[in-house]
Amino acid sequence: MKLGLVIALVGSFGSGCTYIAEEVLGDMDFEKISLSDILREEYKKEYKESEPSRADLQKYGTEIRLKKGTGYLAEQAIKAINNSERNFVIDSIRNPGELEKLKSSLRDLIIIGVYASKDTRWERVAKFYDNYRQFEDDDKTDQDEGVHHGQRVTACYLYADMVVDNEKTIHGKGSNSYKYLKNQLERCLCLVTKPGSIPPSEDETLMAVAYANSQRSSCHKRRVGAIIVDSKGHILSSGYNEVPGTNSEPCLDKYGKCYRDKIKDDFAAKIRDYGFSDEDSRSIQKAMWEEFKILDRCRALHAEEQAILNLVRFGSRIPNEMTMYDSTAQIPCKSIF
Repeated sequence: MKLGLVIALVGSFGSGCTYIAEEVLGDMDFEKISLSDILREEYKKEYKESEPSRADLQKYGTEIRLKKGTGYLAEQAIKAINNSERNFVIDSIRNPGELEKLKSSLRDLIIIGVYASKDTRWERVAKFYDNYRQFEDDDKTDQDEGVHHGQRVTACYLYADMVVDNEKTIHGKGSNSYKYLKNQLERCLCLVTKPGSIPPSEDETLMAVAYANSQRSSCHKRRVGAIIVDSKGHILSSGYNEVPGTNSEPCLDKYGKCYRDKIKDDFAAKIRDYGFSDEDSRSIQKAMWEEFKILDRCRALHAEEQAILNLVRFGSRIPNEMTMYDSTAQIPCKSIF
């Protein structure tokens, strides 16, 4: 294997990132660096406590990113990586700023998302909690703390170059579940280190088609594509997020901007009419943007809605079982109609 590779693992707690870093990638000669370990040592230096709780680390991580920058913990990891020819895996990434720092500093970086459902994750971490409510609170904070410098695992997940499925329970390194997980990781690495040596899977091919459809959208905020296939993988319908109807102009053509932005800009103009300064108006407008997404005012239909409408519009015989591929989904969404 090529030396000097760095893998960044992204996933919610309980998804198995640490297990993959230590057990699977460790067996593949990757050295683990944990941002949580770095944070824990920083905490101990400042508060002189032996072992902080998870909640303590969550709070402290948010504080240190605010004081020293969202990429601070990643900077400490980079110091350990630089000038080494070893392969590294970085665990416990919680903020997009950490990934941005890694991407800007490391040439051979692969970001892998680790997926496991919420129920599976709860089964894995239940022993650390008194009740499910505590887990839900931690999980909500972990996914999106609601501030730029906080924990934002959901946003981190969107940076993933590829995703591995870690839904199965691992019954030892000789088990089929372990081999399934390891094979996924080996395939991910092979795609990067030996491009063209293995063909894309059916899921990867169809997700690429869904992504290609997303590029047809005129929305400059977010482009999403979706396709619906039958049980054999034949494409039945496609769609992308767009203003519906032949007589409705896309937002950029009609307003020169997103319709939601137009609403906010019009509101900001009214604020100025009331005598507020331009600076105050911009501050109020920014607060509006952060607090009120006004998605209900969006003129576009979702890609998934378009795909379903197109399926019905064509009037063809609809199979009993179909799969929808969404270009932004973590895993293909299987639906029975």
